[in-house]
Amino acid sequence: MELASLFSSQLARYPACEMSDLLKALYQSTMGCGHFTPEEAQAAERLEGELSALAPASEGAQAVEPLGAYSRVHLSPAVRDGLAPRTLLRLFLASAEPETPQRRAQLEQAVREIPALSLPFPQGAVHQAAEAYLAQGCPPLHHSPAFRAAYTPAYRLVRTGYAQLLPLLCRIDALTRTQERVIVAIDGPCASGKTTLAALLTRLYDADTLHMDDYFLQPHQRTPERLAQPGGNVDAERFLADALAPLCEGRPYLAQRYDCQTQTLLAGETRTPRSVTIVEGSYSLHPALAQRYTLRVLLQIDAQAQRARILRRNGAQMLERFDTLWIPLENAYFAATDAAHRCDLLLRVTPDAHGDNEYEVIDP
Repeated sequence: MELASLFSSQLARYPACEMSDLLKALYQSTMGCGHFTPEEAQAAERLEGELSALAPASEGAQAVEPLGAYSRVHLSPAVRDGLAPRTLLRLFLASAEPETPQRRAQLEQAVREIPALSLPFPQGAVHQAAEAYLAQGCPPLHHSPAFRAAYTPAYRLVRTGYAQLLPLLCRIDALTRTQERVIVAIDGPCASGKTTLAALLTRLYDADTLHMDDYFLQPHQRTPERLAQPGGNVDAERFLADALAPLCEGRPYLAQRYDCQTQTLLAGETRTPRSVTIVEGSYSLHPALAQRYTLRVLLQIDAQAQRARILRRNGAQMLERFDTLWIPLENAYFAATDAAHRCDLLLRVTPDAHGDNEYEVIDP
């Protein structure tokens, strides 16, 4: 978020804020919460204490307050919306990244630009506050007493991309409260961020993860008739028989990778079902599989952004193969199966300037 917009939004939302509160918002928007990384047990105890003292969320209160690269997730409306405290805690801990010289330089440059802004404080005081903050090395700050008295802040700072996922996380949390096993499928085009999202959900929920890349067709299965079928280039039959069907029934299941390099099935591993399982990869919403899942998620990404990611990740030679083979196959599958209207949640993915994912969650 641009500096003037950040300060303008803070002044509009918090009229009683002081210069130190604006500086705190600037620090949070750039540096995040990496300066505060307690052990999970300690962080959980502190969060529990705050939650026990919360007042109910006011009508219309929003859980997410974007600041820039990071957002404040306000506890009371987040709990009202169904986010589990443990999920919020782990989002916070997952967002606690080490400081980088680039972010530190960005923060210092922004502080130098503050005196040029039009702010509702004496110009001399604004200049003095900016100079003093720079002289101190731009440390993390506390909210002013006036801010605390007026607004009783209670929030956790998380990466904005994570905060944008709250509708998805609230859905998962609601399902885990009522169902013994929750199986979440994440489908979408290549380079749309399926593996990245699955990794985050695995961390948040101690989930098991199955990858559809491990279920490519073996050479003898790749007949013209099979490859002509929408989604026919994945071994949905093996995935269903070995993993998904027993998993749905709460029985131990077989996870067995197909190695594309050696074109052989590797040794399998028998796993015990966990409370949350993530199935990620193109074709995971294959019609033979889709009705078995508890929650069906589909990612979408702009074609230009998709190709840029593939080029950066796989190189020009592989991009050509994606363009001529894999992307057309996926597009035909999504069109033929009408995946966008069969999913429970649609996530439009936009890579930010650093290549990280930003999300718009849509309920079809």
